[in-house]
Amino acid sequence: LVCLERTDLLVHLMPFIRFDPCQAHKKTILSTVAHSPNAAVRFLWTASRLASKMPKSMLDKCLKYFAGVNDDEGRKLALELVCQPRFAKNFLTLGMEEIREVPERHDDESLRIIGRYCDTAMLFCGGPDHWAPHFHLEELEALRKEGKLPNNICTEYMGDLVHDFVVHVEMVEPVVDFIFRQIKSKPPPPSQQAGTSPS
Repeated sequence: LVCLERTDLLVHLMPFIRFDPCQAHKKTILSTVAHSPNAAVRFLWTASRLASKMPKSMLDKCLKYFAGVNDDEGRKLALELVCQPRFAKNFLTLGMEEIREVPERHDDESLRIIGRYCDTAMLFCGGPDHWAPHFHLEELEALRKEGKLPNNICTEYMGDLVHDFVVHVEMVEPVVDFIFRQIKSKPPPPSQQAGTSPS
């Protein structure tokens, strides 16, 4: 709470509360994999070892045309990572832990506590991967209208962004713009307002 008292704005990028793909079978598959961590890790470890023995040019094409990593620099980084079995193991272990432990709804109580001390800005990156679809935002707005959440929560939805926007150069600028707009919308502290001498 001491930290919140010193905070003016809390920014959430793509608040992930549950995985809701359009096709129900995708959620079932992901949930099954998440609850079978040992088998999943062994599989990805083996796949990564095989990838490390494949020609880099072939892997590069797979990342570009099948994984959709169009940026050359992003693809170069991804290429280095997929060939590291240890990274594959850590990546999947953390990802499955997130899927198992992620809540199925917004944490109303935490948002209420945060709202007592500072504003909150949430950017929902909807995109085709369905990590933060629009109806998650609608649920949040409904809670706010019912008085269950504070009014100092600002929400915005970008339907063309995916959750891993950091590896897509063209998607970084809109996210940075959102953050700057939220910061600029905050009034300056009293000590910095016109006509007031700093303490």
